Amino acid sequence: MKLAGLVLSTLLVLPLAGAKWAPIPKEVWAMKGDPGLVAGGAVILERKLDFQPNYFEQTLRVRILSQAGMAAVEITDLPPNLLSLEGQVTQPDGKVQVIGRREDFLVRKVVSTADGSVQEGVLIPPGVTADCVVEVRWREATERGRAEASRMSFEDKGHLPERCGDFYFWSLGSAYPTQVALVQRSREMAWPFLFFSTNGYAMAEGSGSMGSTYLFRNLPALPSAPFSLDVQRPVPKVLFYRPIDGLSYLAKGPAMDYWQKVVDLAYKNWFLVKVAKGEAYRTFSAELRKDLAGGPRERARTLAERLAKRTVNLDQLLYDEKPDLLARHAVDEDGVSNLNYAAKTGFVDNNGVEKLLFHLLLDEGLKPKVALVADRRQWVVNPEVRTPFQFTHQLLGVEEPGQPILWLDPLGRMVPAGEVPYYYQGTKALTFDGVNWKAGFQEIRFSPAADNGREFAFQVDLTEEVGKVRVEASFKGAPAFQARRSLGKQSPTQREAWFKGTLEKGGLTVTRTEVAHALDLSKPLVCTAEATLPVEPGRILKVNPFPGMDAALFLPASLAQERLDPIILPFMGIQEARSTVKVPRGYVLPAPVVRVKSTQWGTVLLEVRQDPASGDLTARMKASTLSAYNLPAAYGSLKDYLQAVRAVVFPEVTLEKSAEPVK
Repeated sequence: MKLAGLVLSTLLVLPLAGAKWAPIPKEVWAMKGDPGLVAGGAVILERKLDFQPNYFEQTLRVRILSQAGMAAVEITDLPPNLLSLEGQVTQPDGKVQVIGRREDFLVRKVVSTADGSVQEGVLIPPGVTADCVVEVRWREATERGRAEASRMSFEDKGHLPERCGDFYFWSLGSAYPTQVALVQRSREMAWPFLFFSTNGYAMAEGSGSMGSTYLFRNLPALPSAPFSLDVQRPVPKVLFYRPIDGLSYLAKGPAMDYWQKVVDLAYKNWFLVKVAKGEAYRTFSAELRKDLAGGPRERARTLAERLAKRTVNLDQLLYDEKPDLLARHAVDEDGVSNLNYAAKTGFVDNNGVEKLLFHLLLDEGLKPKVALVADRRQWVVNPEVRTPFQFTHQLLGVEEPGQPILWLDPLGRMVPAGEVPYYYQGTKALTFDGVNWKAGFQEIRFSPAADNGREFAFQVDLTEEVGKVRVEASFKGAPAFQARRSLGKQSPTQREAWFKGTLEKGGLTVTRTEVAHALDLSKPLVCTAEATLPVEPGRILKVNPFPGMDAALFLPASLAQERLDPIILPFMGIQEARSTVKVPRGYVLPAPVVRVKSTQWGTVLLEVRQDPASGDLTARMKASTLSAYNLPAAYGSLKDYLQAVRAVVFPEVTLEKSAEPVK
C-alpha cells in the first residue's frame, strides 16, 4: 500500500506534456471593439473535453470583454486531486499571470441565477479583469487510471473519473457564445457514448493521433434560465456510460427488448436471489403484518410506516442514531442482503431496506410494483438511452382498483409513506411488478397542490419603538421534505438555528425559536418564533404584515425577455398566511387592499383591512401554484405569475397619519 501511494503521489505532480499556450491572435483582442460582443460580456474561445482511458482532460479558453463576462471563468468542477493543471491570465498589455496550482484560484460563494441556491467553493482564476484572456487546462485520473497507477487490477474500473460514476453527461454550451466546442475520444475508451440535444447544430467528425474528434462551431449563448433542467436545455451535450456485458446485441432494435432483458437478468435476480431469509425474517414479517386493515393502499402504507419505526438505515443515519460498529459488515454479505440480521437487530442499508419492504409487500399478497427513477435535476429517464445506470432510485408501488397507484419510497427516511420526493415526479420510470416481471415505462405523476403546503400565522405589534413579532409556520408535503432532509441530521439547537436564519434573512431579530415534529412524519413540521423589528413612524408608516416570511418559489431578481427551455417548477403547492398587526394610534389605511390575479400557473390573493374600532390591521395572502410544467410559450404567463407572487408574499402596505387619532 505504501508503494502504491508513492506511485500515485508522484503522478499527481507531473506537468502536462507540451504545456505551452499559443500566442493570442490579434482578432481575439479586437473583440473589445465589437459592441455586441462587449454587451454579452465574454466569448468562449475554446471548450475541449478529452476522454482517454487513464485520464480526462478539460481545456477552457475565454475572452472576457466586460464585468458581465467574469462569470464565464467561474469553475465548479475542478476536483482537488488533479493529475496536473496549467493556466494563465493575459492582459491586453501582454502582462501574464501564470496558474500552476489549484491553490492559486480564488474561492468564492456564488448565488445561482437558476434556482437561488448558494454554490460553495466556486473557483475563479487569479488576476481576472474585465478585459483579459483566461486559459486553463486540467487533467484528472479516471478510475482505471488510478488503479493502474497503484499497480492494481483495472479490468472492471471505470473509464471516467470516480466522481462521475457510471453515467455522466457534459453540456458543451454556455451562457456566453462558444466559438469552438471539441470532444476527443481515445480509441481505447471502450465505454459507449452519444451526443444529444444537437438539433439545429452541425457536428464535424474527424480523427487524430489521440482518437476521434467531434467539433461544434459557433454555439450561441444560452443564458441561465430559472426553472429549467440542464439535461433538457437546447444545446449539444455528450454522455458516457458503463456498458453492460452481454447486452450489446440489443443496442439496436426495439428498446423494450433491451429493458425486458435487463429486468430478467439483473433486477429479478437482485430482488429474489440476492437476499437471505430465515426464521427470524418470517417472525418479523408476521409481526409487522399483524392486524393490517383496509384496502391494498392502506395496508401498504401502514406496513411501510411500521417498517420505518423498526429499522435504522446505516446509509442514512439521523441525529443521535449510533449503531453497532459491526452492523455495517453484517447487513450485506458479498452483495446478499441479510434480512434475518435486519429482522433481529433493525439495522439495514439502502439495498436491504428496499428488499425488505419488497418482500413484506409480497408476503402480504400486495404484488409490489418497482419503479426505477432518476432525479430530474440531474437526468430525465429516456427509454432510448439503453443503460440502467441512468436510474438513481427505486420506488415500490401498490395498485388498487379505482385508485391511483400508491408509491412508497423505501429510502425516504424524511418522506411520509405514500409521498414521493418532488424531484422524481413528472418524469418517466421503468416499471415492473414482482410477480410476472414484465417491463414497461410509465410517468410518476406530480402530487396535487393541496399536498404541498406552507402556512404562516403572524401577530405583529408596532405600537412601541421596537416592534414585536410572533410567528408560527407549518409545512407539509414537499416543503416539509425540503426542510427535514437537513433537520433530520441536526441537533434540536441546530434546527432552531435553521428557522432563526430563515426569518433573519427577512430583516427580523429573532429572540426565541422552537421546531416541533422534525422527525415525526405523521405530523406537519411546525416552527414558532418570537422576534423584533424596528418601527419608523412618520407622516406615513410602511408595514409588511408578514415580516420574515419567504416565498415557496424561487423569485429571480430579473428574467430574460425570451426563453427557449421548457419550464418545470419544483412542485405545485399552496402558501397561505394570516396576520394581525397592531399599529400606533392615529395611523389609518386609506382603503382596503385587495389584489387578485389568476394565470395559467396559478392564482394569488392579498387582502389587508383595518378594524375601525381598534385600528388593527388584518391581512391574509394565498399563492396557489397549480401547474408545474409547460412549454416556452407559457413564459410570459410565468413572469406575470412570479411578479404577482412577489407582490403578495412581500407586500408593503402604506398607512397615513390622520389628523384625528382612530378611537
